[in-house]
Amino acid sequence: MTLLATLSRFSGFGRISKTAFTRHLNLAKQRKDLAQLTPSQLEDIGVTQAEAHREAMRPLWDAPSFWYK
Repeated sequence: MTLLATLSRFSGFGRISKTAFTRHLNLAKQRKDLAQLTPSQLEDIGVTQAEAHREAMRPLWDAPSFWYK
């Protein structure tokens, strides 16, 4: 049984599509990776440490708005 199938047995989780679930997993990984960048790497991409920390701490349901269009 897949993780998605297992989780879908819990109340309310069945409403989340596989695509949405995958997007949230990817978002969690991206935010984790962002949190681990060095100050030099953040400077290279034009992001301050404060901005990176703020983005990394956002909850998963606070996804980019273009995902909902």
